[in-house]
Amino acid sequence: MRRYDIGRTNPQSRYAQDFREQQPSDGERFPTLRDLLALVRDSGKPVRLAIETKLTPDNSGDTVDPVTYVRVIVDALREANLVDRASMLSFDWRTLRVLRDVAPDIPTTCLTIESQSMNTVAPAADGKSPWHAGLALRDYGCVPALVAAAGCRTWSVFWRNLTPALLEEAHAKRLTVLVWTVNSPADMERLIDMGVDGIITDYPDRLRRAMSTKGLPLP
Repeated sequence: MRRYDIGRTNPQSRYAQDFREQQPSDGERFPTLRDLLALVRDSGKPVRLAIETKLTPDNSGDTVDPVTYVRVIVDALREANLVDRASMLSFDWRTLRVLRDVAPDIPTTCLTIESQSMNTVAPAADGKSPWHAGLALRDYGCVPALVAAAGCRTWSVFWRNLTPALLEEAHAKRLTVLVWTVNSPADMERLIDMGVDGIITDYPDRLRRAMSTKGLPLP
């Protein structure tokens, strides 16, 4: 993978059309996790790490098993002395449940999405979503309750799926609610008004302006 130059997108691609402001940086290569951790550690800045495990319930053989996946990440964090600045998130909650046993001090974030192209909440024939590590939504009544049952402190939900009622339910269960990925300033302001705890975006400059408009302190 490190042979690839990833500093420029194909200008004819849909990705390039969606991110017209992206500036090329020729010569960039994929960093390893240890490269990234060293960069953060040596920067002297209070950067926090949200590490997403990229696997799916049906890709057995395409990557390592969830236990190995988690142990590799935790070992790298411990070597870099960055355990206390990291969290782990995933759509596939198996790794998050493993992390509770391997390194319970690292907080977990449960990711969800319900859309036509991807739906991690919809149950399979057995009544359980394969993404949720054996938990069944029918046993808990709502997604926030399911997230809490999985041991996550944070629920990171596709922004179009969040409703005021779900947000209220999540806060009642003392969950932090993050919405992803919000790039429209108008949507940012609406979600701030709704009371979300955080917004994931490709445009932090737009989010800072939206926060300023709403009178929020800027980091």
